[in-house]
Amino acid sequence: MQPLSSSERQVLMALYRCNGPAGRRQIQYKLPVGCRWADSTVLNFLYRLEKKGYVKGEKEGNRNLYRPTLTRGKFLEGEAGEMLEILFDGEVTGLLETLVASGALDLEKLEELRVWLDGQILELGDYDLWE
Repeated sequence: MQPLSSSERQVLMALYRCNGPAGRRQIQYKLPVGCRWADSTVLNFLYRLEKKGYVKGEKEGNRNLYRPTLTRGKFLEGEAGEMLEILFDGEVTGLLETLVASGALDLEKLEELRVWLDGQILELGDYDLWE
């Protein structure tokens, strides 16, 4: 699929927050405060998203409803993988180092991450973590 602009991504994420088919007003309501655009601007972003294949628009009565063509999980998997590749050459360690240096991952969050990673390792492997 074609890449999205930051604004298109914001509109798509707002649509995901609607939890089902949604009209333009519902989508606008779910946008972050810094993205409160005019009606015509949101409609333009929805048109672009539809053209790129991320959204399907349908007429229901006298209004248009929009639904994503990908699940939120599938969309995020693709976005995360692409960002990891573009920004960190696919190196997870570089991403984590940056998050720690920026303060986005403090000790509490690192501990949560460690517990989650331990669980993932146990699921994927057949051995004791700390042998």
